[in-house]
Amino acid sequence: MIATALIMLLAAGDMTTVCDTNVTGTTTCKTREAPPSAPNACLGKDWLFVGCSAGDRKTALAERDLRKMVTSLLAEGKCDEAVRAALTGANLPLAREVKAFCAP
Repeated sequence: MIATALIMLLAAGDMTTVCDTNVTGTTTCKTREAPPSAPNACLGKDWLFVGCSAGDRKTALAERDLRKMVTSLLAEGKCDEAVRAALTGANLPLAREVKAFCAP
């Protein structure tokens, strides 16, 4: 019987590499595509089939709704309120994006 142990799981970009070492010391690695990121892939109708959990889906929907609200505020020229909404939604990267967009 050959026992294998998972020694490494590397995620780089959209690829995942899994390496196994058997009892003889031979290491084999397989690379495959990683599951898509939550913000976009978990919004589609196939969210369950692309590796998204219910929590991932909920997070993606909240992110989408926050972005819609912030975009609406920006369309009305309300930059300060858009930044405030992004910060209230606990999305610092979005707040920074909004501040950069609104900069003169």
